[in-house]
Amino acid sequence: AQAAEAAPFPPVAYLFCGNWRLLTSEGYSEFLADVIGLPWAVRKIGERIYPTPIISMSGDGKTLCCETVCFGGKPVYEVLMRGHSTFHEPNQNVDYDVQGEWQGETFVASRRSPRIRDGQPIVKRIFLNSGGNELTIAQSWGGECDFVATFCRRR
Repeated sequence: AQAAEAAPFPPVAYLFCGNWRLLTSEGYSEFLADVIGLPWAVRKIGERIYPTPIISMSGDGKTLCCETVCFGGKPVYEVLMRGHSTFHEPNQNVDYDVQGEWQGETFVASRRSPRIRDGQPIVKRIFLNSGGNELTIAQSWGGECDFVATFCRRR
Protein backbone atom coordinates (compact mmCIF):
# COMPACT_ATOMS: atom_id res chain seq x y z
CA ALA A 1 0.00 0.00 0.00
CA GLN A 2 1.18 3.48 -0.81
CA ALA A 3 1.41 6.05 1.99
CA ALA A 4 -0.97 8.96 1.58
CA GLU A 5 0.72 12.27 0.78
CA ALA A 6 0.61 14.63 3.74
CA ALA A 7 -1.74 17.57 3.27
CA PRO A 8 0.17 20.79 2.64
CA PHE A 9 -1.74 22.48 5.46
CA PRO A 10 -4.46 21.76 8.02
CA PRO A 11 -8.16 22.30 7.22
CA VAL A 12 -8.15 25.57 9.23
CA ALA A 13 -5.98 27.12 6.49
CA TYR A 14 -9.08 27.45 4.30
CA LEU A 15 -10.57 29.72 6.97
CA PHE A 16 -7.60 32.09 6.58
CA CYS A 17 -8.87 32.93 3.09
CA GLY A 18 -10.45 36.33 2.65
CA ASN A 19 -9.87 40.06 2.56
CA TRP A 20 -8.98 41.42 5.97
CA ARG A 21 -9.33 44.90 7.54
CA LEU A 22 -7.29 46.15 10.50
CA LEU A 23 -8.98 46.22 13.92
CA THR A 24 -6.08 46.74 16.33
CA SER A 25 -2.32 47.07 16.19
CA GLU A 26 0.47 47.14 18.76
CA GLY A 27 4.21 47.61 18.23
CA TYR A 28 3.95 48.84 14.62
CA SER A 29 6.22 51.86 15.16
CA GLU A 30 8.90 49.63 16.72
CA PHE A 31 8.58 47.18 13.81
CA LEU A 32 8.98 50.00 11.26
CA ALA A 33 12.06 51.30 13.11
CA ASP A 34 13.82 48.07 14.17
CA VAL A 35 12.98 45.75 11.26
CA ILE A 36 12.19 47.95 8.28
CA GLY A 37 14.72 50.62 9.31
CA LEU A 38 12.57 53.65 8.52
CA PRO A 39 13.85 57.01 9.77
CA TRP A 40 11.67 58.89 12.26
CA ALA A 41 9.93 61.25 9.79
CA VAL A 42 9.10 58.49 7.30
CA ARG A 43 8.02 56.19 10.13
CA LYS A 44 5.52 58.79 11.37
CA ILE A 45 3.86 58.70 7.93
CA GLY A 46 4.13 54.89 7.76
CA GLU A 47 2.43 54.50 11.14
CA ARG A 48 -0.78 55.77 9.51
CA ILE A 49 -0.62 53.27 6.65
CA TYR A 50 -1.51 49.78 7.81
CA PRO A 51 -1.07 46.55 5.88
CA THR A 52 -4.18 44.91 4.41
CA PRO A 53 -3.75 41.15 3.91
CA ILE A 54 -5.68 39.21 1.27
CA ILE A 55 -5.31 35.45 1.68
CA SER A 56 -6.39 33.04 -1.04
CA MET A 57 -6.10 29.40 -2.03
CA SER A 58 -4.75 28.44 -5.43
CA GLY A 59 -7.16 26.80 -7.87
CA ASP A 60 -5.60 23.37 -7.25
CA GLY A 61 -5.97 23.78 -3.47
CA LYS A 62 -2.27 23.17 -2.87
CA THR A 63 -0.98 26.70 -2.25
CA LEU A 64 -2.06 29.29 0.30
CA CYS A 65 -1.08 32.79 -0.87
CA CYS A 66 -0.96 36.07 1.01
CA GLU A 67 -0.97 39.42 -0.78
CA THR A 68 -0.32 42.32 1.57
CA VAL A 69 -1.13 45.80 0.37
CA CYS A 70 -0.27 49.12 2.01
CA PHE A 71 -1.73 52.33 0.59
CA GLY A 72 0.91 53.95 -1.62
CA GLY A 73 3.16 50.86 -1.63
CA LYS A 74 3.68 47.92 -3.93
CA PRO A 75 1.84 44.68 -3.04
CA VAL A 76 3.90 41.99 -1.31
CA TYR A 77 3.20 38.38 -2.34
CA GLU A 78 4.06 35.46 -0.03
CA VAL A 79 3.31 31.76 -0.12
CA LEU A 80 2.29 30.29 3.24
CA MET A 81 3.75 26.81 2.96
CA ARG A 82 5.47 24.15 5.00
CA GLY A 83 9.22 23.98 4.33
CA HIS A 84 11.53 26.40 2.53
CA SER A 85 10.37 29.24 0.31
CA THR A 86 11.51 32.72 -0.65
CA PHE A 87 9.78 36.01 -1.31
CA HIS A 88 10.74 39.46 -2.51
CA GLU A 89 9.61 42.55 -0.61
CA PRO A 90 9.44 45.15 -3.42
CA ASN A 91 9.06 48.21 -1.19
CA GLN A 92 12.39 47.48 0.52
CA ASN A 93 13.89 45.62 -2.45
CA VAL A 94 14.79 42.77 -0.07
CA ASP A 95 14.72 39.02 -0.65
CA TYR A 96 13.83 36.75 2.27
CA ASP A 97 14.48 33.07 2.89
CA VAL A 98 11.53 31.59 4.74
CA GLN A 99 11.13 28.38 6.70
CA GLY A 100 7.43 27.76 7.29
CA GLU A 101 5.50 25.24 9.33
CA TRP A 102 2.08 24.65 10.80
CA GLN A 103 2.03 24.40 14.59
CA GLY A 104 -1.48 23.14 15.17
CA GLU A 105 -3.75 25.82 13.73
CA THR A 106 -1.05 28.52 13.62
CA PHE A 107 1.18 29.15 10.61
CA VAL A 108 4.72 30.05 11.71
CA ALA A 109 7.34 31.44 9.34
CA SER A 110 10.94 32.23 10.23
CA ARG A 111 12.13 34.85 7.74
CA ARG A 112 15.75 35.85 7.17
CA SER A 113 17.56 38.32 4.96
CA PRO A 114 21.23 39.29 5.27
CA ARG A 115 20.10 42.88 4.65
CA ILE A 116 17.67 42.96 7.59
CA ARG A 117 18.90 42.80 11.21
CA ASP A 118 22.15 41.11 10.09
CA GLY A 119 20.26 37.98 9.06
CA GLN A 120 18.61 37.44 12.45
CA PRO A 121 15.22 35.73 12.13
CA ILE A 122 11.92 37.55 12.13
CA VAL A 123 9.26 35.10 13.27
CA LYS A 124 5.76 35.63 11.89
CA ARG A 125 2.75 33.81 13.38
CA ILE A 126 -0.69 33.83 11.73
CA PHE A 127 -3.75 32.45 13.48
CA LEU A 128 -7.52 32.84 13.79
CA ASN A 129 -9.54 33.73 16.87
CA SER A 130 -13.13 34.73 17.71
CA GLY A 131 -14.56 31.73 15.91
CA GLY A 132 -12.56 32.39 12.75
CA ASN A 133 -13.80 35.97 12.34
CA GLU A 134 -10.51 37.60 13.36
CA LEU A 135 -7.05 36.99 11.95
CA THR A 136 -3.99 37.85 14.03
CA ILE A 137 -0.52 38.35 12.58
CA ALA A 138 2.23 38.62 15.19
CA GLN A 139 5.86 39.30 14.28
CA SER A 140 8.76 38.87 16.71
CA TRP A 141 12.33 39.94 16.07
CA GLY A 142 13.96 40.14 19.49
CA GLY A 143 12.95 43.77 19.98
CA GLU A 144 11.37 45.26 23.06
CA CYS A 145 7.89 44.26 21.88
CA ASP A 146 6.19 42.31 19.10
CA PHE A 147 4.19 43.76 16.25
CA VAL A 148 0.70 42.32 16.66
CA ALA A 149 -2.11 43.22 14.28
CA THR A 150 -5.63 41.85 14.46
CA PHE A 151 -7.90 41.98 11.41
CA CYS A 152 -11.58 41.32 10.75
CA ARG A 153 -13.07 40.09 7.50
CA ARG A 154 -14.00 42.77 4.98
CA ARG A 155 -17.65 42.61 4.03
